[in-house]
Amino acid sequence: MEGNWAIVNNEMVVIGLFEGDIFLHDVTQYENYGGEVKYSTPFDYRGTPSIGSVWSNELDKFTE
Repeated sequence: MEGNWAIVNNEMVVIGLFEGDIFLHDVTQYENYGGEVKYSTPFDYRGTPSIGSVWSNELDKFTE
């Protein structure tokens, strides 16, 4: 699945960013891998993630 992806850990903190096919991405390199969140660039109601930002399921967006 092609797209822009924020890789999050178990605490939902962004630990990596990836652009491309997430099914071809080796996620074993991430410690405490918790999943990924798809986002759009440059504008997305979810915000633009950065390393260290937090994904909030309740708000459906990235927070600092």
